Amino acid sequence: MCRLPLADDETLLLVTDGVSEARDRDGCFYPYAEEVRRAVAADPRDTGPRRLVAVVRDGTLRHCGARLTDDTTVFAVRRLRELPDLPDLPDLPNVPDLPHLPDPPDPRD
Repeated sequence: MCRLPLADDETLLLVTDGVSEARDRDGCFYPYAEEVRRAVAADPRDTGPRRLVAVVRDGTLRHCGARLTDDTTVFAVRRLRELPDLPDLPDLPNVPDLPHLPDPPDPRD
């Protein structure tokens, strides 16, 4: 586990190796960090998670011609300075407990 403090309004962007190892027709890796830097430099006021995820998602697909060879995940989270006003959520219905599944067999047996 790694703990990383985030300052107010700071965004953390995580990608899996399916993104960092996405290749184009010539076998070159997708330069996602460079694309994110370029997007932030173009509009430093919009560094929200939704935009950064879209930049990486769209860039990855464009780079590899929409032919992914691995699963990909792009995740971003932002620490807000203060909580926004959230609407009241309705009460959720009671959900019955799921039946207990047996433990898988031990491969050493």
